[in-house]
Amino acid sequence: MCPISQETKKTLLIVVNKIDQVKPNEEFLTSIREASVEIIFVSSVDPALRDLQINALKQALIRLCPKGFFNGPALLGTFCHPAVWW
Repeated sequence: MCPISQETKKTLLIVVNKIDQVKPNEEFLTSIREASVEIIFVSSVDPALRDLQINALKQALIRLCPKGFFNGPALLGTFCHPAVWW
């Protein structure tokens, strides 16, 4: 499990973009590793690699969602009686 932000009480996911343009230095890497164990490095130069990185981001977001997040009520059913749907 990831560390929780002391300010927001939320799990942290850090995404570092443009790694093809500037390679993160060791001091930066150390500081973000102290903040979170969920770190994704992204570069969009190679489309195949970009797709893998975006999929990793999606999986991390899904993994970090609160329990029951995807079991919420249907949006339409929240606002309208079923007889109004058709």
